[in-house]
Formats: sequence, C-alpha cells, structure tokens
Amino acid sequence: MSFQRILIAVDEGPVAARAVHTGTELARSLRAEVALIHAVDPAFSYAPESGFSPNQVIARAERDGKKLLARFRRQTS
Repeated sequence: MSFQRILIAVDEGPVAARAVHTGTELARSLRAEVALIHAVDPAFSYAPESGFSPNQVIARAERDGKKLLARFRRQTS
C-alpha cells in the first residue's frame, strides 16, 4: 500500500506541532504530499456577552486559522 497524501489536523497546541513534524517526515520518506487542516466549530466560538456577533467571531477564528495553517505550511516546505 502506498500513500499519496498525508492529512494532518492542526490547532495551537504542542501535539499539533509534533504531528506536523512527524507527518512531514513520514511524507518525505514515502514521497507523499502533506495536507493540513484546521477546523472551526461555530458552536463553540460564540458568547453573547462578548459584544461580538457570531459572524464576527467566526470571521476572526477563520483568519486566525489561516495564519496557523500558513505557519505550519512553512514548516513542511
């Protein structure tokens, strides 16, 4: 069996950093691509008392997620 792509889920925790490192090494050894994913769950990102609308909170989470993915993407190059 051969792998063409390795999917690595990331967040801001240390386990994700280790997963990117390990997954990238594995991908190199198998000559596979690395795909990164970061999920935003809108159900957990809204607090009415924050003063921000749900759309604002989700938009911020998406921007932060894109920055996170970009940071990890640089590590896989």
